[in-house]
Amino acid sequence: FRPWGQLFCRAFNASTNSPAAMRAVRWLSSITPRSLSSSKLPTQGGTPRKQSNAGVGGGAAEQPAITEELLGPADKLAVSPTEQGCSGLPDLLPPERQLLVKLQAKADCLGFSVADFVFNEAGLPAAEALHRGHFVAVLQRVAQGRPQGGRQDADASSEELPGSIFTRLSRDGCTVRRTDLEAAAAASMSAEAAAVAEADAEEDGEEAAAGYAVLRPLTEDIQKHNMSERRAFDVLREGRPGISEPGLLQILDCYFAAESPEARRRACSSVWMLARTNAAGQIDAMEFERLVARARRSNAPATAVFAGFAASLPTAGIAEDVASVSSSRGGRTSGTRASPLPLRTGDAVSAHVLMSGRKSAKPIPARIEGFARDAIDIVFGNGTRQRVPRSWVEGAAEATEEADGASEALSTVASTAADSVRDLGVSLCSPSLGSSAVPGSPGLVGLENLGNSCYMNALLQCLAGNADLVRYFLGSQNMERDINPENCLGSGGNVAREFAALLGLLWGSEPQSGGCCRPTKFRAAIAQASVQFGGADQQDSQEFAAYVLDCLHEDLNRVRGRKPAVEFPDLTPKVLGNKGEERAAAECWSLYLKRDKSVIVDIFQGQLRSQIRCLRCGFRSTKFDSFMYLSLPVVDAAGAPLNSLGECLHEFAREERLSGGERWYCPRCRDRVDANKALSIWKLPTVLLIHLKRFHFENGASKDSGGGVAGGSSSWHSGSGWYGRSSWSQGAKKLGHKVDFGLQALDLGNCGALPASSPQKAAPVFDLFALVDHFGSCGCGHYTAVVWHEAAAKWHRFDDDSVAAFDAEDVRSDKAYLLFFRRRGGVVQPQTRSSPEAWPHCINQAWSFLRADENAR
Repeated sequence: FRPWGQLFCRAFNASTNSPAAMRAVRWLSSITPRSLSSSKLPTQGGTPRKQSNAGVGGGAAEQPAITEELLGPADKLAVSPTEQGCSGLPDLLPPERQLLVKLQAKADCLGFSVADFVFNEAGLPAAEALHRGHFVAVLQRVAQGRPQGGRQDADASSEELPGSIFTRLSRDGCTVRRTDLEAAAAASMSAEAAAVAEADAEEDGEEAAAGYAVLRPLTEDIQKHNMSERRAFDVLREGRPGISEPGLLQILDCYFAAESPEARRRACSSVWMLARTNAAGQIDAMEFERLVARARRSNAPATAVFAGFAASLPTAGIAEDVASVSSSRGGRTSGTRASPLPLRTGDAVSAHVLMSGRKSAKPIPARIEGFARDAIDIVFGNGTRQRVPRSWVEGAAEATEEADGASEALSTVASTAADSVRDLGVSLCSPSLGSSAVPGSPGLVGLENLGNSCYMNALLQCLAGNADLVRYFLGSQNMERDINPENCLGSGGNVAREFAALLGLLWGSEPQSGGCCRPTKFRAAIAQASVQFGGADQQDSQEFAAYVLDCLHEDLNRVRGRKPAVEFPDLTPKVLGNKGEERAAAECWSLYLKRDKSVIVDIFQGQLRSQIRCLRCGFRSTKFDSFMYLSLPVVDAAGAPLNSLGECLHEFAREERLSGGERWYCPRCRDRVDANKALSIWKLPTVLLIHLKRFHFENGASKDSGGGVAGGSSSWHSGSGWYGRSSWSQGAKKLGHKVDFGLQALDLGNCGALPASSPQKAAPVFDLFALVDHFGSCGCGHYTAVVWHEAAAKWHRFDDDSVAAFDAEDVRSDKAYLLFFRRRGGVVQPQTRSSPEAWPHCINQAWSFLRADENAR
């Protein structure tokens, strides 16, 4: 299109090197019919290729070729191989090239070539050519999918564009060859890069160099944290399609806080004038990469644009920010001085520190490293860095003696900083690229769907939102110590190691391409351990949760060698009368720990009391069993909906009649008799996993995975394996009514699930931190996760590779399926027979069975 652009410029007597001329060239190229493309130019080796009559504008008339006589001697232009086309194929139009560039970017994020990506998406990885239907379907998904920060043109999202690309790349009209697709993508990338490089030649003036230099601190920041330009763009745009002018000003404020507001606005304007914004008036990913590249090549000093502006103290602005933030959050600034002192980068201040997820009681001497929008980056005396709210910084630290116990607090910070950062998603990056808590930042990384793997992705995001698990797998050396490769009930440690590696990707500082990662290695480890979860069939997320937790437990079981055989005592009314229920429960817990003790037991497992009463003689049998999750009915025995979690817990604890084929064998009657069975929660775990039994089967089938407990009427299925089992899916229906539950301060003591005879060491108050939603019916459906992110102080929905902030009002919905609660103030303690004081039971050291456990491992 360049010869036509030169004609255009000559007609208007404009310089071909001016910005207006180059914009005109690009605009003209986007509307020029295909018959006027550069493929009509005479080449050095022969005649022009014959073109079809289809064009962007629909024109079919044959146009005269551009000749040397038409251009004139001064306008002769060599045609590059890219302009000549790919291997004899017709040229692509700009919108088509842009779609292939987007396709190439998606393939690069996944580590594929563009052909491998398209053929894999089509389900034909070994094929050499694709038919039209497969090819168009893949390109339509890319065109209509979420943009990866690239251009978002109206033409590129049309349904006709993939078909147009197929027509141009197909040699036989039926298929597109792998090699032709690779060549077309490479040519498109070269053409886009050439267009950008050509346009850059117009802006080599001194003023332009000074404007680009404003971004040099940002480029140094990107290089310092080993980030790609695309990753930095995703962080800085904060979930928006692009960077607006106010957004750019906020970014520059982080680097030039010492300059006056007017000077910062001037700097922003100088950069904005050089930016080539998209149709929405924003800087997109491609333009951001260009600006960063030009800033790196600029020789002007970063402060050249501020010439003539006296740098002013940011005292007023920062003080006003501190006051406004404190007022809006209900906080208050320090009252030790009448007016705020100037705050600059490098100032010594007194600041509160984040310790174990809470604000420290006393401020600690620290130094300001940088400023963010409503927070300040602080460096404490031991080198620990944290980003804290502005209201936590109380001002200049004139004497370190004022902070009594500062050294002890700093040592505590040093020992807990890594865990706190990892658990809460607090980043130690720079002010502008720090803990902005946007999709792609630590704890907000999506998981790519590997083929009906939404059930797995949703569950993994909930587990990754559990600070206790993350601390164990990433913040300590206990995992490798606890790996039990000889346990035949586990995976030899493979699942545990891959789970730890996956948590490292979700919470690590290493940026993930496209804001998501592929859990291929974890799924491979699961598939090797269980054939059921190795295929592409959809599965039940609850059943997968039960399997994963059990597999992690066996991989990390601290009981070595062959598990000992244990015999639980027969807890008759007489035995319970002599021992008491609490001692009997503690003894059963001790016996359980002979065979099973792991971090999963420490975090997820509690204890239930099961009582069966004979309706013939009145004999009562009691058992205490461990549980890893609760399966709660969502309807009562008559099928009426239960509308709250409290009602579900009441129904769970309701007596159930055992009759017919479920009759119980009474040891006193020595016969199978009708009986009443009742379940109640005896001891609660630190993390309580609740499964709502939403799937009803007319045949009355009920099945529960090992480790969980299904309560209520047996005709309401516990959720295990309902996908892919046709015998169960027939006659099944989903119970889609809403079950209300509190997001905070759920008191199970008031819900009727805890018997009065069971003492609790801590208040049974729980807060929701994650849940799995199910959309659809029994035959098909989709799983997503909603997880609380502490650093962002908001909920986020994880829909496979998509992560977005979520309104708290929408968390409680009729889609809720799995609920994850954490005990408020609960501390995870290793459960061992040698440390009964860590058990959830109220221990009496005089109990005889404890003395037998003193020498236990």
